[in-house]
Amino acid sequence: DASNIAGKTIGVGRSLKSVQRRSRNLEGSGDLKAAVQLLQKHLQDLTLNLNHLDDSFKNLLVEMHLQLAEGYVGLGRHVEALSTLEQIWKLAKTLTIT
Repeated sequence: DASNIAGKTIGVGRSLKSVQRRSRNLEGSGDLKAAVQLLQKHLQDLTLNLNHLDDSFKNLLVEMHLQLAEGYVGLGRHVEALSTLEQIWKLAKTLTIT
């Protein structure tokens, strides 16, 4: 049911926005490692049907992946940063982000 999918997506979107805020707060307080771990955990655990996402949700996913990649760079984990950027590219191609 489309309305059920939309409702679940909205709930997940709100949860991810909260994760993004918490990660930024951790980073701002100097705990970059915890910020990266938080983003990494929630993005890894995420399972979605990519065909049912609206533009704001797509943008949030891209922002979070960029934030994670920046965190990896800050920790000197360049290979993981590159891998995260490659995931964004795959998302962009799959989701046709505009």
